[in-house]
Amino acid sequence: MLHLEDVTGAGGAVELAASYRINPTFAVGAYGSLSTYATGDQIDGDTDLLGASAGIQGIAHLRPQRSVDPWVSLGTGWRGLWLSPDQGKTTALQGLDLARVQVGVDYRITEDIAIAPVVGGSLGMFVSQDS
Repeated sequence: MLHLEDVTGAGGAVELAASYRINPTFAVGAYGSLSTYATGDQIDGDTDLLGASAGIQGIAHLRPQRSVDPWVSLGTGWRGLWLSPDQGKTTALQGLDLARVQVGVDYRITEDIAIAPVVGGSLGMFVSQDS
């Protein structure tokens, strides 16, 4: 298999995360995401590249009593990537999100609901390939 940079390019993702606050400062939760990517230099342009991830995370809120609440999260989980050409067999890569870090700012809509812009990154490793 090629380097990941040769396989995929830039992409976009949709993520859903839910958490439970243990106390005002700390929360635990789960996340799931779906993504699509542009093809890399070594992959045929007619190939669809789809990704998914799921896992658990811990979240630390820095100003939990305020309507604007910055936070940082650390998580780990599973990651998959599928290369699906127009003709031929789909290649599936399965692996781990070894460390997944995000920072965001909650904007409190109600006492129980907030929305947050988020930026983050992850360190992952694919451990199996089926092609």
